[in-house]
Amino acid sequence: LNAIRNNSSSIIKKYNNLYLLGLGKLAAEDSEFMRSTSVGNSYQYLYAQVTLLSKLNKPSQAMKVLQNSFNQFNLQYGDIPQPFVKRFYPLEFWPNIKRYAQKHRVDPFLALALIREESRFDDKAASRSGALGLMQIVGKTGADMAYGTGKLWTGPKMLLEVDQNIEFGVYYLSWLKRMFRGNLAYVLSGYNAGPGNTQQWVGMYKNPDSDVFIKRIKYPETREYVLKVRDSYIIYR
Repeated sequence: LNAIRNNSSSIIKKYNNLYLLGLGKLAAEDSEFMRSTSVGNSYQYLYAQVTLLSKLNKPSQAMKVLQNSFNQFNLQYGDIPQPFVKRFYPLEFWPNIKRYAQKHRVDPFLALALIREESRFDDKAASRSGALGLMQIVGKTGADMAYGTGKLWTGPKMLLEVDQNIEFGVYYLSWLKRMFRGNLAYVLSGYNAGPGNTQQWVGMYKNPDSDVFIKRIKYPETREYVLKVRDSYIIYR
């Protein structure tokens, strides 16, 4: 751990200086090139690159770089070098998440895990289905959550405001938690596929346990989503 950090310090300083000089694109290109061509110290360049991106408030880019590197070497979570874990599972927007999680009685690490899988901490994320922001909320759900939290709904643009998006998403989690009596698999399925579909599946299989339910989720995308958020939640906790 210390060896990677210490050997990366001068590299990080170099790239910081380039960014301060307005040469951010050059720094990014150079760090990517050096990481991909350096055999003996590729970890040092990778650590420098993702540290720089994190300092520049670009966690989604840092995670993308790490994911590509891990895929290249076919690494699973248990194989990830420890210095990279907190960059791959960052605590972005933690004060906002913690505040609203306490207010609406939701585990903040669950909200954090959900944000990680929904948007990779990109507060401007927009999906093809119209979901917006950190917790990927669609307009109709946003309007309902605004009403539930006592806020005046002024339109989908509210969902691109970090604070509003997190409160609406956390409130929605609390609502689903009450609906499904705290069953995590049901809650996550409801968040992704909608509470109506989830209620239908739960009833169809006569209240199955979580593992059975996940295997029988009708939508492959939702099944994968539930597993990914659950895995991230376990790691964060």
